[in-house]
Amino acid sequence: MSTSYIALEAFISIVHQLKNITNVDFGYLILDDCYNALTLTRLLNGVMSGDIAIQSSSGHKFNPSQVAVVIGAQSSDVTMAALPILTELGIPMISYSATHQVLDNRIIYPFFSRTVSSNVVQSKAFISILKYLEVTFVGVIVVENSYGLELYDLFRRSAEVEGICVDDAVRVSNQIPDYNFASVLDGYRSKKIQVIIVIAMEITIKSLLKTVKQEDTFVFLASESWGPNPDFLHDGGKKARGCLVLATAPLKLNYNIKKHLETLDPYKNTSTVWLREFWQDQFQCDMPGGFSNTHGGNICSKSPHSISTALDDLADSPLAVHAAMATMSAGLTVSDFLKSGKQMPFNAGEFTKALRQVKVMSSSGELRPFNDAGDSDNGFDIFNVQSTTDSKDKYIYVKVGSYQDKVGLSLNKSLIKFYDDSGQVIDKVESSCLYHQQCSMVIYGLWWFHRKYQTRISNTQHHR
Repeated sequence: MSTSYIALEAFISIVHQLKNITNVDFGYLILDDCYNALTLTRLLNGVMSGDIAIQSSSGHKFNPSQVAVVIGAQSSDVTMAALPILTELGIPMISYSATHQVLDNRIIYPFFSRTVSSNVVQSKAFISILKYLEVTFVGVIVVENSYGLELYDLFRRSAEVEGICVDDAVRVSNQIPDYNFASVLDGYRSKKIQVIIVIAMEITIKSLLKTVKQEDTFVFLASESWGPNPDFLHDGGKKARGCLVLATAPLKLNYNIKKHLETLDPYKNTSTVWLREFWQDQFQCDMPGGFSNTHGGNICSKSPHSISTALDDLADSPLAVHAAMATMSAGLTVSDFLKSGKQMPFNAGEFTKALRQVKVMSSSGELRPFNDAGDSDNGFDIFNVQSTTDSKDKYIYVKVGSYQDKVGLSLNKSLIKFYDDSGQVIDKVESSCLYHQQCSMVIYGLWWFHRKYQTRISNTQHHR
């Protein structure tokens, strides 16, 4: 919740800044897709056709013909649902998070660009890290959507080539709250699997960490959907200690998103339900008069909390930075088109080509968020969950390396910390196959988890 909401506020912050930078009176409309492709499709069709009439509090009516570009979506599934509609309408789309490989196809999606690298690069990062750590036997927990299944399939195929044994994948629906992973983790313990690939969304990650025992020594190697999300360390982070987490590589932008975030106040009449939910989640308190009181009667103070320190990491989080880059790039391109005398609606092909050449300001100077193909060459940062220097019971994300497709793996082993069952730092994690005959081949199967029951699909296959 925290990082997704901060990405939204980063978008709003940049729109306001663009008005001052370009003198263009930008407006915006936010559609909450709730991570659901059908929800987004219904909203987008209704809004763009005019069937859903929208009017601002000042009386301004939304005009679909004035939409120059769409920023989003966060998930690959929702992005792929929106693209056919937008492509047909000739509206370019920029995602700050969608990593699905199919989005590389510029024949199907000619007007799509993104500030992040694809799942192909992420899969290569997984393999490179495992080889570097000399890990040859891993478990996999994967979310049952196109993002998760594609990344898992890419990883499994590469692992097969590299001789890494992959246990049966645990495939979990993102619609199941509080799933109990006890039997799954018991299985990993019995097989001596220490390293587990996690390709999952927030609800599944929280359920997984809730099931981990304090004395467990699992090392989760997690995709960018985990990222350096502070929500997973709210209870100290002990159950996540030693984890290695990928994150879309952010860049330090010179647009001071934090200054905007510091103005947030859930007690103002203009506050949104998203802000109030974020506030409760961030400060572990309940807003007065709310329906969802989940923090034990800890009422949020009527005086706004000092959130400056809490926002240091959130303002520089990958989602916030990439949302800001996408929005700034779009706004600068719109401004350039208007200054050159072009009228709306813009030619989508011309706009997309110009967008991919635009530069934004970072702490190290100007940079291009996109390559000529509309993707990013930035790759992924690698973080390690480790205890702070002043407390063994408090854990933070520490950057220990990166992976770029053109450069490969850069990992500082001396910075990585793994932990034994007593919480002492150890140098190496052991995760190799006990059963050499089985591990001469990659073994995989699919577990389907349903809300009321679970069944094993009898399609386990063996590949040499």
